[in-house]
Parts: sequence; C-alpha cells; structure tokens
Amino acid sequence: MVRSAVWIAAILMGVVGLRGGEPGDPLAWARANVDAGRYREAAQMLRQALAEAGGAAVRPELGLELARVQRILGGYAEALKLCDEALQGQAQSREAAGLRAELLAEVGRYEEALAAFDALLKADEKNARAWAMRKQVARTLGRTEILKASADYFFALFNDNAEAFQSGTIEDALLPAYVGIGIQDENPKDAFEVGFMLSEEFVRKRGLKAAEVFVWSGQLALEKYAFDFAAQRFRQALQLRPNWPDALTGMAQVSIAMPQSPADFKKAEELLKQALEVNPNHVEAHLTLSAMALRDDDVAVAKEHLDAALKVNPNHLEALSLLAFYHHDLGDLQKEAEIERRVFAIHPKYAEYYCAMGELLESKRGFAEAPEYYRKAIALDPDYWRGYYGLGMSTSRQGAHGEEEGKKLLLKAFSMNKFNLWASNMIKALDKVIGDREQEVPPQYGESRTEHFTLKYHVKDMEIVRPYLEDWAEKARERQGKMFGFMPEGPLTIEVCYSFSDQAARTVGVPNLGALGVCFGKLCTLVSPREGKGGNHPPFNWRRVLEHEFGHVMTLQMTRFRIPRWYTEGMSTYLEGDTRLNMDQMMIDALAYGQLKPIEKMNEYFKGNLLMAYVHGAYFVEYLIEQFGFEAHLKALRLFSEGRKSEEVFPKVTGKTLEELNAGLMEHVKRVLAKVRLRPTLNQAEYLKLEALANRSGAEVGDIARLAEAQWGSKEQRGAAAGTLQRALEKDPNCAPALALQGRMAYAKKDFLTAKACFQKATRADPEASFAAWHLLGIILKKEGRTSEAIAALEKAHEMYPRYVGEDHPLLLLSELYLDLDPPQEGKALEACRRACAILTSDPEPARRGLKAALRLKDWASAAVFAEIVFEIDPYDLETHRKAGRAYEELKDWAKAAREYRVATALDEKDVDSFVGLARMERARGDREAARKALKAALEIDATHEGARALRMELGG
Repeated sequence: MVRSAVWIAAILMGVVGLRGGEPGDPLAWARANVDAGRYREAAQMLRQALAEAGGAAVRPELGLELARVQRILGGYAEALKLCDEALQGQAQSREAAGLRAELLAEVGRYEEALAAFDALLKADEKNARAWAMRKQVARTLGRTEILKASADYFFALFNDNAEAFQSGTIEDALLPAYVGIGIQDENPKDAFEVGFMLSEEFVRKRGLKAAEVFVWSGQLALEKYAFDFAAQRFRQALQLRPNWPDALTGMAQVSIAMPQSPADFKKAEELLKQALEVNPNHVEAHLTLSAMALRDDDVAVAKEHLDAALKVNPNHLEALSLLAFYHHDLGDLQKEAEIERRVFAIHPKYAEYYCAMGELLESKRGFAEAPEYYRKAIALDPDYWRGYYGLGMSTSRQGAHGEEEGKKLLLKAFSMNKFNLWASNMIKALDKVIGDREQEVPPQYGESRTEHFTLKYHVKDMEIVRPYLEDWAEKARERQGKMFGFMPEGPLTIEVCYSFSDQAARTVGVPNLGALGVCFGKLCTLVSPREGKGGNHPPFNWRRVLEHEFGHVMTLQMTRFRIPRWYTEGMSTYLEGDTRLNMDQMMIDALAYGQLKPIEKMNEYFKGNLLMAYVHGAYFVEYLIEQFGFEAHLKALRLFSEGRKSEEVFPKVTGKTLEELNAGLMEHVKRVLAKVRLRPTLNQAEYLKLEALANRSGAEVGDIARLAEAQWGSKEQRGAAAGTLQRALEKDPNCAPALALQGRMAYAKKDFLTAKACFQKATRADPEASFAAWHLLGIILKKEGRTSEAIAALEKAHEMYPRYVGEDHPLLLLSELYLDLDPPQEGKALEACRRACAILTSDPEPARRGLKAALRLKDWASAAVFAEIVFEIDPYDLETHRKAGRAYEELKDWAKAAREYRVATALDEKDVDSFVGLARMERARGDREAARKALKAALEIDATHEGARALRMELGG
C-alpha cells in the first residue's frame, strides 16, 4: 500500500509510532494514537483513510473505529452517522449496533437505546455487554423489571463461569466488569471484588488497554463515596489512556469531594477544562463545572455549562437536577417545579433528584432547607441510602437536639452502604459526643446549659473551658444581637471539639479539615484551645473563634442561609475583632501582583488562597461601614434573604455602581496597606526587573539598595548582597536603607557594635527610612542597659510600623524597659501591654506581662482583664488562674474569684491553696455547703494547712 501524504505528515508531527502491524495500516496507527491519548490525530488519520478507501471492504471497520474516536471527542452526531454506515457491512454489524445503542443513551435518546439493546439481545442473548449497557439505561429510566432481569442474568452468568473467572481462563477480560455493572445495585461489594477488580487484573496481566473497566469501577466508587478507591481507578485509567475525558472528570470529582487543600478545587477546574479541550461536549465535565460555579455564585458561568450539557443530552437527569437548583437559587420556584416534573416524567422514582437538591443547598450553606429534600428522597424511595445519609448528616449538624436522631439515620444509611466513610466517621464522632447506649459506651463529652445555649465539651476540658464559654457565648449573642438588631432562632449549640480530627469528623465526616471553627446556622463547633499548646498548631484566640462562628449564626439566619460565602467570612472576620495583621504580607503581594478579586468574584478565592476571602472580605466590610455606615450591611443582609445576588445587592444599598464600589474598595485597601512597612515578595520576573534597574548605567542608589535587600532576603542570591550593598554605599555613604541593611547584616553575625553604628547613622540620615534600624537599635541599647535611649528607639519603631507582629515586638520590649527605669513606670508598662494585647491577639505573653505589672500596681481591675485575655488563648495556665482568683477576690467579685480557684483545682487536684481559696469564696457567696466541700478537699491534701484549719474553725466543721 502506498503511503499518502497524511501518514508522512503524521510522522513528521510526532504522531505516535506503530508497535507491530503494517506501517501503512491506518487502523493500527489510529489505535496506537488513541492509546497514547492523541485522539484528534487518530480521527484525522481515519478520515483520510476513509476518503481513500472508496468502496473497499475495510470501509465499515474504518468508519466504526472513527465513530469510537468521535465518541471520545464528543462528536456524537457524526459517530451515530458512522455507525449507521458501518451497519451496512455485515462484518461489523454487532459492534456497530452496540456502539450505536450506547451513543443513543449518551445523547438522551433512552427509549431508542433500549429498543436497540433489545434487538441486540434478540440476535444474541449472550451478548454480556449489551445486557450491561441496557441495565444502565434501565437504571436511568427506573425500569425495575429490566433491572431485576439483568441482575438475575448476571448472577447466573457469574455462577456459570465461576471456575473460569477464578482460574483466569475467561476469554473476554471485560466479562467480569459487565457482571460488576449488572449486580452493582444489588451487591456493590461483589460488583467490586468479583466484577471490576477481576477484570482489572485480567487487563493488567494481558497487557490490554481497556481503560473503561477502571472508569466504570471508579464511577461506582464515587457513587458509593469510596473516594480513595475511585481516585486509584481513575489514575490507572489515565495511565492506560492519557487525557481521557471520562477519567479526567472522575479525578476532578474526587478532588472536589475530598479536597486536601483549597488548591484542589483549582486542580479540579483545570482537569475539567482539560477534559473539555478533548471533548467540548462532555456532559459530566460541564455539569461539574456548573455545580462549582453555582457554589461560587457565578450563575452566568453555571448556566453556560448547564446549557452545553443539556444541548448534548436534554434528558440527562443530573443535568436537569442541577437546572432545577439553578432556578431555585434564583428564587424561581415555578421553574424549579417545572423541571422537577420533567425529571419524574423520565424516572418516576428518581430519589437522587431530591438528594442532589439537598447536597447542592448544603454546598451553599442552605442548612435549613436541605432536610426537606432529603425527607422527600426517603419518602420516594425508602430503600435508597443517600436520603438517610443526607438527612442524618443534616440533622446531626443542627446541634444537641439532633444528635440522637441524626445518628439513627446515619446508622441506617451506613447499613445500606458500608463504603461511606463519611457516615462511618460521623457515627464515631457522635459516639464520642453522646455515647453508644446499645454498646453501653458512655459519652466522652459533657454538657452544660445557659439561657440560650447548650454547650458541649470533652470531659478532660469541661471544668476548664466551661465557665468561660458559658459567659462568652451569652456575651457574643448580646453584643452581636444589638449590632444586627436581630436575635437568632434556637436551639443553639456550641461544641468544643477535643482535637482537629474530632472536629473534622463531627462536621464533615473526613479528616484534615484544618478549621478552628465551623458553623451550620444553629450549631457551632470550635477546636479546643489545648490544640494550640501541643505543638501541632500555633496558639490561637478561641474567644475570637467563638465570635467569628457566632457571626455566621447571625448572617446565615438573617439571610435565610443565602449569603455569599466570601461575605459571611468577611463579616465574621470583622466581628471577631482580629485585624489579621499577620496577613499583611499576603495582602501586599496580592495588591502588587493584581490578585485582588472584584467584589462579584470574591468567591473565587476559595479555589486557591481561601484566607484572601476572609481578609479581603473584612476589608470590604470595613470599607462599607466607613463610607455608608453599618446600616448598609443590614440592608444588604435583608436583600440577600430575598435571594438577590451581590451584583444587585451592593449597588442597591450604596447607590454606587459595582465599578465604583470596586474602585473605592481598592483605594481603601491601598490606604490601609500604606501604613505597612513591607515590600511585595519579589517573584522571578520582578527580581530580574529590579536587577536590570540596579545594574544599568547611572542607576539610582535606591534601586541598588533595594536589590541588595532583595538578595539578602533570598537564599539563592544572599551571597551577592554584600557586593551590591557596597556599590550603594560607594554611590551614597549616607543612603539610609543601605546603612540599615548593613546594620542588619552585622546584627545577624552578632557584631552588635558595628550594627549599632550603622543603625545610628541610618536613623540620623533619614529617621523615617527604616523600621528595622530603630527596632534593632532599640534591642541593642536595651542589652547595653541604656534604658531611656532604648525606649526612645522602640517607641519610634512602633510609631513607624504599628502593624508589626514579628519577633521581639517593640511593645513587649517597652513593657520590660519601663519597669527597668528608676523609679519604675508601671503605668507605662501596663499601657504597653494593653497595646500589645490588641495587636498580638493570639499570643498570651503580653497579657501575662500586663497581669504582672497590674498586680505590682495593685490595679485589680486591670489584672482581671489581663487574666481573661490570657484565658482567651491559654485557659490551662494554672498560675494565671491563681492570680486571677486573687484579683477578683480583691475586687470582691466572689463568683468570679470562685470560678478561678475552681478551675485551678481542676488543673491541679493537689493545689491546696486554690481549694482553700475556693472554700473562702464559697463562704463569701453564702454557700457554706460548697465551702465545706472545698475545705474538705484541701484538708485531705494537707491537714496541717494553716489557712484551711482556720477556715474550718470559722465554718464550724
């Protein structure tokens, strides 16, 4: 056969070469390229071969192969036409008829597909693939009689071929996979083990390229929430057939279901776009992107992908379910009902519709609405596990009143689908919280109640964190209620989870959530502050976490759970009162590199750096208050409750266009960040640009100094910093930034005399040039005992950079220095600690120092305030509880003094002084019985304790 130009061109373009077979065989060439994931090249070859084949006998085979490739590429109409042509050739009629039937199902022509499969089985009742694919169509339509007949057929098929399956002598390696499809509803475990996994083994051993086996297996695993298993299958499919849209989409869906970080959502998006590059008509890829866009409130993109999917298959049940949710999200309930009727006209028992609606609602924080849909799913199909699972998860997330019922529902769901680790993990989490009565396992958590809350804590934490949570929860409700003019609907529950893993299981049923708190509208969970002490996580302010999560209670309920995710996070970040100064570098970089999202796109942050949604969102909240007052937010929340979108809401409440609001927000961000003494982190391109500026003829000394500083901050370039710095100083010996850098270099080498001289020269040359010069100069002067000079330097450093949150904080150093003066200036030391507490909100050290200074001054009120700040971060500090007890005792606040001594005894059951203090406070409160109980505990520890013995005389016991 003479090679045509297309084969030569294909070779020149690097098309995959042939392994075996005739070099001019277009079928072999095409199949080799399909195996390599080069589908368009394969289609090009086959089209050329068809054009040259004329009326040759090979034409039907070429056409059928092209139809298979076009199916991968999304050319369904052409593929169907090619099948019709191939059917005219008797040799290919069975394969062509089978492919045609599968294509009819793919484009939603289900009745025609069923008829085509029926015809295939009439011609050959042993056509196992036709049986399997016919069952898939029957499943879509809810045809129970076909489903039962198919299952019976495949159970019999397995029994008849069990020996061949076990020995591996079965002729068709895909036959076990067909069995898997046939029995997956009746027995998913066997479907995996004696169906798909057996086929997978045959495919591997025989060196076949049957990637679809792994995709079928992965899709069932996805359906059963066995996500690790699914990921393994999709990866193997991609190894056998690179760039295959079905497998790429499956991998994306796993990434969305089990994200390890926010970047996984971006990764999923990239995989889906990769799938659509191969097949622009891939229905599942479009639907997954549409669901992601709906979650992000990008309704235009969501509709675009929905329309694309429905154009291919107007009867696709998942697509129609998503379309119904789209209309629900827009508040068009009439249109939602219309789509619902279309769904049930196709499949009258399609309970997945209601489950999908519930899950989609929960993905957008619609926790109050979702249960209604799960109940409808159960009513429609009581034998379907997803309804029980969805309702069980939803009910258990409603707080203490839903835990028992939620667990019952989850146990029922898990009995129906034991692959569901989410259900299993939530059941285990609930066992910890409420125990297991049947197994006589007591709960590991206790509870207390206040006027408006049920509060839960691990028994190891309960007596330590309970008194503060009871107080702070009621205060948060009162404070935020006044701000919003709204009191949330109860019952309200707050659970303090013992560990991050406990919280992850309790909230989403998976490990590695990583969040300090979660809110579902009536239930808030917090991670125990003990997780900030063990080294696994930095210390954190758990009271601010409480304020943050309760902020979600307010905004979720006020908007009927319709608030955009970025807005509720931004509002909660604002409400917690933490300025997130440690995020300044992130914001500086985002501003410098054009990464700040416009208001209408802020949900996109959750696909990458989700912290930007919290921090940039808080900037927006501040901006609106500054320009329009808090009332603007109240109006916005009311409009969101009506189902309005950001693009409409914010212009309406401000009278400004989105463009004007985005411009105003940008100016606000720039104004705040202008106070930050940080430069953007240089990426490679910016570094090269700076290097070119500094190395050009007649370069500015400032550019040379900046290059030296950039080099000093880079491990790769640090060796060049000294030489560049020398150039700057030769050009201008009084360049303050260069002198400051020279001082930093000397300081790093512990050459403090040289460093001091450089810093002094730098601060004289330009007092406003360098925070680091004043800061480090102050530290050196402190070490030298030059207290007054050190104070002046550090006060200047703090004035220059009040948002600094790094090591050796100027305010902490000042709190020590003011006490070193003669006479000591305790008042100024106290004020320095107050200022430090407002900045270092997750560091207990400023408050500990403030407490020490307040006690020296006998400023009992300040001492009590500082002690409580310590407890916001570290409630396990025994010594601070003792000091707080004394402060409250001096203030004659017997109840709080008793609280502190009681917590101290919980932390150290041998702390006789605290037991005596507790007894003393209980007596002062008039509770003599409680006083005697505490006194008895003290005397059991130390019968000779003078204070205890004296108190016993007073109590008369």
